[in-house]
Amino acid sequence: MRYSKLLKSPILTYSAVGIAGALAFPPFGFWPLAAIYIWFIFRKATSAKTPRQAAGRAFSIAFISGIISYSWLAHPFTFIGQEIVAPIAIAAMAAYLAIFYGIAAAAANAAKNHKAVIFAATFALLEWFRGWFLTGFAWNPIASIFADTPVMLQGLALFGTTGLTALIVYAFTFANKKASAVILLSLAIFGWIRMPAPAYTDTTVRLINIDEQNPLRPNPTNFYRQLSLIASDGHENIDLFVLPESALDTDPTIDPHAEVLLMEAVNETSNIAFGFTRRDFHAEGHKLYNSLGIADRSGIVAIYDKKHLVPFGEYMPLRNIIGWHKFTAGATDFTAGTSSRKIQIGDTAAAPLICYEIIFPQRISRHADYIINISNDAWFGPAGKAQHFALAQLQAVKQGLPVIRSVNAGTSAIIDAHGRPSAKFTYAGFIDLPLPKRQPRTFYSLTGDFFVVPLLFLILLISLTARKKTL
Repeated sequence: MRYSKLLKSPILTYSAVGIAGALAFPPFGFWPLAAIYIWFIFRKATSAKTPRQAAGRAFSIAFISGIISYSWLAHPFTFIGQEIVAPIAIAAMAAYLAIFYGIAAAAANAAKNHKAVIFAATFALLEWFRGWFLTGFAWNPIASIFADTPVMLQGLALFGTTGLTALIVYAFTFANKKASAVILLSLAIFGWIRMPAPAYTDTTVRLINIDEQNPLRPNPTNFYRQLSLIASDGHENIDLFVLPESALDTDPTIDPHAEVLLMEAVNETSNIAFGFTRRDFHAEGHKLYNSLGIADRSGIVAIYDKKHLVPFGEYMPLRNIIGWHKFTAGATDFTAGTSSRKIQIGDTAAAPLICYEIIFPQRISRHADYIINISNDAWFGPAGKAQHFALAQLQAVKQGLPVIRSVNAGTSAIIDAHGRPSAKFTYAGFIDLPLPKRQPRTFYSLTGDFFVVPLLFLILLISLTARKKTL
């Protein structure tokens, strides 16, 4: 009898569905489980007696899913000796993101008609909202379930993450099975038509990874290890060498020896991109910037300073009020950069993005030939690394630009403009890859969210005011 009651327990059912939801996202990528996850939440929301009950049900399921998906947040706390804080951080993040599920569920429950449309539109708009609220955390959008199935990602070129999320969520409610089938089939057909065979430029890129696992205490010999990898076999045929974020343990803008080493490492016609901490000294002290530099035979020719900093990691919000230091090494906060969103590398224009800037489309120049994304994923656990990589794939499709991604202790690759990685590279060493061609400007790159978001608001308004009851 006890076992029978246990099997019928909402806790057990919600836990099973929450786990299924987590397995739909990277690093697992079993995306059909997302259909079960969203359908179950929608059904429980619309069958609830009150909007409050609907919100509670959706929150509970999404919270369980979030605990699994964001378990990687425990990883950075191991470096700063605050393991005891890790469960609190994971639970707080899971709860924060589960709130948005709860709001969408409550809206669907309160609606008299068009419940599935209202649920999908509300959910997508809330996902867009969390992408910029409190500096933004657009992590693990619903669209990322298709990271390993790029044919289903091509709708991003039209609708962006917000629009594709609305379509996926509506389809997975199965409120109108014919409409669900049409949406999913249309996405697949559009993706198949849009994805030609990979095409490449004449540019060859060497990605370099030293696989330094401790982001707080990098080995001082890492710079020389990277220089030796630059000079390895075949270097004379490389056009662009790319080192990851924080590749240098010195600032070559104030260390002439380091700049000379970079100049000597490249060929007459090649360039090197590298991550480093830039120090800007002034009368009151100095500022720190998380920077990406470009060097050729003449020296450092371009610098990009990271604009979108990570709260608590690169700076401490409300430091003057709270009095705490950031969680990472050093008492000094990083300063947000003001440099251009486009840098010149030889005859090409690159959109530079450092670490999780890759998730913010507004950071990308419309006039770039490709995106160059450097990161130090030693801060992430295995799941976080896979989720970070998936976000780079989504950005490539949205912008119609290939992504050159060089990452320490994570996944480096060149991703073509359709979200397909030409190779995934995780070990210490290097890999040489051709640079894919960019695609014509996508509709999303031209309009951003200024088309999709007002459209979803309009759909939501019409659905809320319509009298006719439909599925």
